[in-house]
Amino acid sequence: MMRGEDFLQIADLLLAAENSGEPHRRAAIGRAYYALFLEVREWLSADFHITNDSGAHRLVADLISLAKDDEVSAFGQALSKMRVLRNSADYELPAPKVPRPGGPRAPKYGYRSVNYLFGHAHTAQEKTKEARLMIETLKRIDRDPSRRRDIIQSIKDARR
Repeated sequence: MMRGEDFLQIADLLLAAENSGEPHRRAAIGRAYYALFLEVREWLSADFHITNDSGAHRLVADLISLAKDDEVSAFGQALSKMRVLRNSADYELPAPKVPRPGGPRAPKYGYRSVNYLFGHAHTAQEKTKEARLMIETLKRIDRDPSRRRDIIQSIKDARR
């Protein structure tokens, strides 16, 4: 059965590809985001009604942010930041080279600033590792039923 964390294997394969480039790094960021989002959504869905629509992304991040457990509540901000990065990876393609004014030593062409995020593997590797660590934390919490119960209750209490 497919699980959200299975997307991390795809992210790893994309980053390890022999000719890995910007498209691979952009896709890896998306796979890391969805791995984390789907695992957190599944983790919460036993106790909260979460629809399968675009609003689920914000709801999952908002719900997990309400936890009175600092380690878990940080997932909400991480999810939100990864979603913004995933959107940039998917939708903000670099502009074509454009002439840049300057003297004889000035670069003749420039790029939009979004390229620095995807021009090297660091960002994609970092986000893949971050997603993996958070998913491992959820698994660890599942092995501690009282901690899980306390976290879920703290979210329910915060929603009242």
